[in-house]
Parts: sequence; C-alpha cells; structure tokens
Amino acid sequence: MSGVAATAAVLPAFTNSSLLDGPEPPARRDGLRLLPGGGLDDALRLGRGMRLRLLNAVRALLADPSLAGLGDAARLAAVALYAKSRAPEGRKDDLLSYIWGAELSRWLGMTESTVHHDVLPVLREADALHTRVVTNAEGHPVGLDCLVMPLWRAHQDGGAAHPLALSKVELAVLLRLLEALFGPGWRPEGKEPTPPGLLAGRTGKGGRRPTGSGCC
Repeated sequence: MSGVAATAAVLPAFTNSSLLDGPEPPARRDGLRLLPGGGLDDALRLGRGMRLRLLNAVRALLADPSLAGLGDAARLAAVALYAKSRAPEGRKDDLLSYIWGAELSRWLGMTESTVHHDVLPVLREADALHTRVVTNAEGHPVGLDCLVMPLWRAHQDGGAAHPLALSKVELAVLLRLLEALFGPGWRPEGKEPTPPGLLAGRTGKGGRRPTGSGCC
C-alpha cells in the first residue's frame, strides 16, 4: 500500500467523528472488541473510552505545527512511529521508538530508498522527528532510534495530562489497532505469523501490493 493510499484509507478514521458512532460491538473480557467483519485475531474494536483516548491522541499528533503541510507518507510514518514509542518508565530510552528502514518501508508500502530519501528527511527538516543511528558491536548500522518531537514536546509542556501522553497499555493498543488496519504482516522465525492488516493490500496512486513475506 502506498503512503498516499494508506493515509487516504487510515487517517480519516482517526480524524472523523464517525469512528465513535454506532452501537458498541460485543465485548471481550480484556476490553477489546471486534471490528465489523473481523475475527479476534485480525482486527479489533475498542470500547468508547479507549476509542476517544486514541482518537484525541492521533488528532493531537496530526494537528502539531511540525506536521502541517507535510505529505501523506510523512504523516503516516509519524503515526506509526508514535504508536511504537516507549511510554515513560524512568529509562534513558523513554519516548523513543526503534525501527529499521526496511520495516518502515513495509508499513508505508514504499521502497526503503524512498523512506530514507523522501520521508525521514522531510520529518527531520520539519523538526517533527529526531533520529539516531543504532550500531552493533562491529559498528554496523542496524536500525534507528526515533524521537517523535510532538510527543517529546507534549511531555515537556503538558506532562501526563496531554492527549499525546498515552500510557504503556494505551500505546500497545494503538499499535495493535494500526497493525490490524494496515500492518504489513510478519512471519517471524519460530513464531506464529501476524497476518497483514485489513487495508494492507489496498493500492492507489504510486501504490503497490506488499510483496514481503517475512520479517525484514
């Protein structure tokens, strides 16, 4: 799925109040609810309280001045990196998200080269994202530590009361929801595969269907 197609399909779900309309679907003991037409393992519907919390968080992220005027792919990357960020626990990696280019490219339905040349630089230039290369013991790059700056500023200015200041559980639920919507799917070695999200095969201008079958 291209960044354009993904954003057109996914971001309106968070910015349109219709996300909160309609009857409550059947509840599960863990508080998660089914998306229409989905099974327990492939999509989630959340209770109204959690939906409001996540809706307000993503709205606050997309409304940040640093993301104003940016393209669909950059904004979608910001949402994905935000969902993968670590909640504050008093550690030096608080608020950071770790990812590598190949993984982010699969989330966006773009080539890794496009992500490194046309997505991440745009976010850095807008001061929406700070990144740091992570290296292994031999000094070879193995990924990126990313700091979504609207999240960092939220904790500096508003603390835990800010809409972006989700708890560890809330961030996990948001990430699971994004996986259920448009995650590329993974087949980690020795573990059960995670299927692609409901919209993962969607195409649009410049779009392509995901071809990766394993964890990158």
